[in-house]
Amino acid sequence: MNAIKTADGLDLYGHDWLVEDPVATVAIIHGYGEHGERYEHVAKAYNDKRISVLGVDLRGHGRSPGTRGYVDRFSDYHLDLTALYEKALEASKGTPVFVFAHSMGGLICLDWLSSGVRRELPGVIISSPYLGLALAVPEIKKKLGLLTSAFIPKLAMNTGLLGKHVTRDPEKARLYDSDPLNNKKATSRWFIETGLAIERVHAVAAAHIQFPMLLLYGGDDQVASADDTDRFAAQLKGENITTERLPGYAHELVNEPLEFRNVIIQRTADWVLSQI
Repeated sequence: MNAIKTADGLDLYGHDWLVEDPVATVAIIHGYGEHGERYEHVAKAYNDKRISVLGVDLRGHGRSPGTRGYVDRFSDYHLDLTALYEKALEASKGTPVFVFAHSMGGLICLDWLSSGVRRELPGVIISSPYLGLALAVPEIKKKLGLLTSAFIPKLAMNTGLLGKHVTRDPEKARLYDSDPLNNKKATSRWFIETGLAIERVHAVAAAHIQFPMLLLYGGDDQVASADDTDRFAAQLKGENITTERLPGYAHELVNEPLEFRNVIIQRTADWVLSQI
């Protein structure tokens, strides 16, 4: 696929899995440290239901340009999602365009939706949004992050994130760890900007969600706090909003053991069809 150009001039690496006669189109935005190609199996399952899919490697991720694990302002990610969404509209052949957003992608999407720009969306799928860490960050680390964000914003630290933390499937975990495009570091500026975005989403995002949404998240998530997602979900008041904490599921719902991930993939695809 051709590059997806952002408003600030970046050529992001794009992915597309299009069908000849679609009934809907889905724009997938991935989570932190990963890349769009990891959703190919999701896209192909959607294709079987005549749903076209597009994805992108966010700036600083996968094959896209940018410092790994760095963003100057969290709103820079909004430009990536806007560019992907507009590309999906172009490729949609007039079909409704949905957004599927996972983990940090979920945070980006929710922050994007509450940023004051009106979005006419037929529906959004949010998977295990990063609305808080599953493990508390020590205060000393927070203070160090504030200091280095101001003076050494690109200082990178290991996240410690491993495949076993994101999925219960041993083979998927092995592939996660061995994937050269997965980034295992985060910068101090990213850490601070992401924290501010999380605060914004908890404060105001729910009031902006006035369209269909399917929010699914793992009850045994070791990465994103399921309790923090519970807190956000409790604020949602719009019509046609489904939220479910899935007992036993880990962080990457679409990369869980086969019988579990297939349920999630088919459920989300069927939800898209139900909205059209």
